[in-house]
Amino acid sequence: MTYEEFVRKVSERAGVSPEEATRLARATLETLGERLSGGEADDLAALVPPPLRTDLQRSVQKPAVSYGLPAFVGRVRSRAGDAGRVDVDAVRAVLVTLREAVGDKEFRDALAQLPREFEEMLRQTA
Repeated sequence: MTYEEFVRKVSERAGVSPEEATRLARATLETLGERLSGGEADDLAALVPPPLRTDLQRSVQKPAVSYGLPAFVGRVRSRAGDAGRVDVDAVRAVLVTLREAVGDKEFRDALAQLPREFEEMLRQTA
């Protein structure tokens, strides 16, 4: 998947402009990178479009930080700045697009490091 396709899919799924989708995707991936072990973040980064790789890898030198879905969404909201529509549905839009970009197996490996509420959230329709 190309960077442009990734942003377009996030934009369509989240119902935001491409500019907002870019901020949302980058903020979500950076937060995800912070939440995963360095090895798993690196594995995902190798499979996403190059402009998004650094967002996943920004925190790989630090230990993974443990927090649930509400805190995850809050961190994405803070990082996205003026992307005012950051909620669970917006984060889901990015994660569903990420799953398409990296494939089910790699995505499941990453999801295994997150609380069950992430899996439940992803089963809901965006």
